[in-house]
Amino acid sequence: MSKLGALSHAVRLSTTKFGLGPSRNEIPWGDALFLTDEDLKTLPRSHLRRHLLARNEDSKGPRLHLAQRLQASVDKELEEKRRIEEEKERKHREIAHLEEQGAVYCVGSNHRGQLGMGDLEHRLVFTVLPMFRGLNVTHVSTKNDLVFAVTSLNEVYCWGSCGIGPMAIECRKKRSHFDTPQQVESLEEEDIISIVPGANHVCALN
Repeated sequence: MSKLGALSHAVRLSTTKFGLGPSRNEIPWGDALFLTDEDLKTLPRSHLRRHLLARNEDSKGPRLHLAQRLQASVDKELEEKRRIEEEKERKHREIAHLEEQGAVYCVGSNHRGQLGMGDLEHRLVFTVLPMFRGLNVTHVSTKNDLVFAVTSLNEVYCWGSCGIGPMAIECRKKRSHFDTPQQVESLEEEDIISIVPGANHVCALN
C-alpha cells in the first residue's frame, strides 16, 4: 500500500472510531417502522429514553414503563397511519364509483367521429367515452352517424356527423363532424330526459 493510501485508510479508521463521521449502523431514533421490528422489552433503558425523546414522549421512569410507553406511542402512530390509508382508499373507491356510474361505452366504426373519442379510429371492443366519466349519463340514442346523450342533470350532448341529417348543434366553420360530445345549447333550459334522432328529424322529451 502506498503512503498516500495508508494515510487515507488511517483517516477513515480514526473517523469511524472516534465518531467523526456517519455510522453505517445509525439508529433511526423514534422511527415507528423501525421500532416495529424491535423487541422493545429487551432494549436498554438508554435506548428507550432516546426513542421516546425523539417522539416527544416522557422519557422518565423505570425501563418497563418506558418500554410500555414507547409501545403505546408506536401503536397509536401506526393505527393513525392505517386509518388515513383506509380513508384514502375509501375516497378512491367512491370517486371510481362516481366516474363509472352512468359511463358511456362505444364500439364499432368511427369514420365520422360517432364514437366521441376525439379521433376517427375504429374500436374493436367497447371503450369508455372519457368525457362522460362522472357525468352520470341516463340516456343514449343514435341514428346512422349521429349520437345523442342526456345526463342526470338534463344536459343534452350530441356528436358525430353534422353533414347528414339534422344535428341539433351549430356546425361552426362548416365542420362535417364532431368527434367529441358537444352540449346542445338550445336545450339547456328544457330539462330534457330523452332525445331520439330520426332520418331527417330529432325529437326530445322533457
